[in-house]
Amino acid sequence: MAVIDGESRRLLEIIQAQGEIAAGDLDQDRAMQMIVSRVPDLIGADGALIDSPDGDRLVFRAGSGVDPRVIGWDYPREASLSGRALERRAVLISSDTELDPRVESDTCRKLGARSLLCAPLVHHDEELGSLTAFSGRPYAFDQGDREAVGLLGRSLAAHLHHAAGFSLASHQSRHDHLTGLQNRRAYESRLEKETSKAARQGDQLALCLLDLDGFKAVNDRFGHVAGDEVLRVVARGFGRRRLHDEAFRIGGDEFAVVFPGCDETAARAAIRRMVDELDLADLGARGITFGVSFGIAAGERNPKTLHAAADEELTAAKRLFHLRRSARESVHADPARVRLSA
Repeated sequence: MAVIDGESRRLLEIIQAQGEIAAGDLDQDRAMQMIVSRVPDLIGADGALIDSPDGDRLVFRAGSGVDPRVIGWDYPREASLSGRALERRAVLISSDTELDPRVESDTCRKLGARSLLCAPLVHHDEELGSLTAFSGRPYAFDQGDREAVGLLGRSLAAHLHHAAGFSLASHQSRHDHLTGLQNRRAYESRLEKETSKAARQGDQLALCLLDLDGFKAVNDRFGHVAGDEVLRVVARGFGRRRLHDEAFRIGGDEFAVVFPGCDETAARAAIRRMVDELDLADLGARGITFGVSFGIAAGERNPKTLHAAADEELTAAKRLFHLRRSARESVHADPARVRLSA
């Protein structure tokens, strides 16, 4: 039986890791964690880290052989070996971090790193970060280690680049490009998921549907650019109330908000606060006015039934708006305020 020497075994491990990455079924986080978990055994390191650029800083995103609290640390790119590796597009080694002026010494001491090996994660000149192996011993890494980590770094960089493109495409398919909110496709999926969960666990669930009154008049009088700004103002209002992840643009001027764990009273109060806090200064200065009608439903465990119940209240609120307008009641008297109907 053939005996596999150390270098052949390492090559096989690299090929296996590259195959797992190339398989394409790993998301970015899982791919990074798989690599940092493999590196220590591959080259005899104490641990490994992956960081990504954030302006002039580098931020740790995955690690092995380190305290989990290290993830999220950031350090200056310019004064680090990782930053130099990215700049030079080369795998760099620091044999003794206590003597090497190229390293970010504070971070090295916190990690207990006396030796560093940094491989840039670059694909088609896109800087994705760096893969760093470290050891508590000086002079821990050699040329073979450099080549091994460099191979893994190139494979990981290609995967991260393609995974980012896939994530962007997935994001765009479920988000509205104008407001940044999730779209109707995402809404229907989320509503089905939350109603199923509420039915299974006995949780509370409320749904709010909103519609803008007078929106067509804004488009007709001020143009569609102004209409788009109105929609963005409403979308930002969800963000101000920390409802951005629960809010959806489901039609032209129609929005929905899913409230997991909330009853009707809490949901109604949250929506009223959101509308009251809309930033209308710029719109008011231009004389742009509009109203907001909404309907809320809770207690239903079927997504279609819950949506229909909220829509029924919304329809009643809009009917009230039109009755008031017909009666010439001043529902839009102050351009700096939005009339609320529910």
